[in-house]
Order: sequence, then C-alpha cells, then structure tokens
Amino acid sequence: MLNEILLRDYPFNDLKPLICGEETCQTGHAYGPATRPYYLIHYVLSGTGTFKSPRGTYQVSSGELFIIHPFEITYYQADFKKPWHYCWIGFEMHLPAHFYLEDDVLSAPHLEHIFRDIKNCETIDAGREFYVCSKLYELLVQLTLVHTQNKDSSKSYIDKAKNYIMANYMKPITIEGLAQKLGLERSYFSNLFKKQVGQSPQAYLVDFRLTKAAELITLHGYKPSEAALCVGYNDLFNFSKMFKKKFGMPPTDYKKYITK
Repeated sequence: MLNEILLRDYPFNDLKPLICGEETCQTGHAYGPATRPYYLIHYVLSGTGTFKSPRGTYQVSSGELFIIHPFEITYYQADFKKPWHYCWIGFEMHLPAHFYLEDDVLSAPHLEHIFRDIKNCETIDAGREFYVCSKLYELLVQLTLVHTQNKDSSKSYIDKAKNYIMANYMKPITIEGLAQKLGLERSYFSNLFKKQVGQSPQAYLVDFRLTKAAELITLHGYKPSEAALCVGYNDLFNFSKMFKKKFGMPPTDYKKYITK
C-alpha cells in the first residue's frame, strides 16, 4: 500500500522538502537501480529489507533508516518473509550539513516520532510545507547528535578490530569472522574500517603480518620459512610474493639489505 503525500513547490532556499509518504511493501518489492538529484531518507517502521549503495549492502530493520544521496545509484528490496513498512522524506539541501548525512544506514529508533509526524502531515493543508520543513530541521538536529555518537562508537569498533588483529595475527583470521565478533555486517565493517584507517581490514591485516615477519627476520634471526609460519602464512610462496610486494625484495634478501 503506497501513500504519497503531495507538497507544493514552495521557494525555500536552504532546506526544501520535495516528497514524503509511506508504504507497506509487498513481499520482495524492489526499487532500482535508480538515481535521484536529491536526498531521500527512509525510516523503517517494521519489517526488514536490503539496501545497496556504492559503499555496500546492508540489512535494514525497524528502528533504522537508510539515506540515499544525490546522484548515487541505489537499490532496495523488501524481505521475502518480513517485508518492511517505511516512511520517507525527499529534500534538497543547501546547508553545510552534508557531513551528518554521509552514512548509508543509521540505527535511530528515537527518531520514529519525527517520521510519523512527517507522514501525518496530510492532515494539514494550510502551511503543510512549513510544517514538513520544520520537521526536517528537527531531523537534522537529531542526526547531528546520532552522527557524533556513532563516530565515537565507530572508533571503538576499529580499536577493538585492530587490537584483535594484534593479538591473533598468527592465527587464521577472516574479515567475515572478525565482523561477526564485532556484531557487524561484513560490508559495513569493511567500509567503516577503511573510512577510519585509510585501508581495508584485509590490507591492514596483511601489512601487520608482513611487518611482524620483517621484525622476526631482522631482529630475531628467524628464517623466512619460520617467520612465515609465525605470522600466519602456511604457503611460503605466497608469503614471499606478498613480502616482495610490500618491501620491494624477497625475504631472503631483506635482512642483508637492512643490516649492510
């Protein structure tokens, strides 16, 4: 069931609501791939679904919202067992607040009342656009707070991930498994890690292992084959190839180069 609420083209300059509405989706209902020239935020009231952006694929459930950014190709689909019921608001923005809309998905159950107010604006005729615009400003205030809290939370996740790698680099580690330990979806974790650290978690793990191997070879006199095993590489050929890629020479030559 689709309920799209019409708004007049009122000449707001900084923040301009364009569309809003509500939909209880059918099983597997999908939209996209598509792009739009404005921001579009969906808040999930119940059920679940999948949202795909250029940065990853996310499972989104009740109490969460997903943000579609201008001119980005996105795709979203309702779950086949528990299809979502969501409401949305689309708007143009000419404010220095894009930083607080940069996330794809946010957990924000405390914002439900704002979206319910927006979707109930159809009961207002005179001044509807001013009412929706006021709710948009209220939403931006709350998203600023959520973003700040999530930034601190994100740092905590990354610190835990780096500490886990430091303590377990010699063991088999998968990024999928590490994400599960943190309670995160893999693509979300990978995007978060790269955003915070500047490289993917897999690249970070490889660099960490190779750096430790170099220390074992140069500082502790390990043979390359011994160092490889100690940092989690069972395949000596692959270890040598990765080592050369990072340091510009095979591990057999590295100690001579460092100590000469």
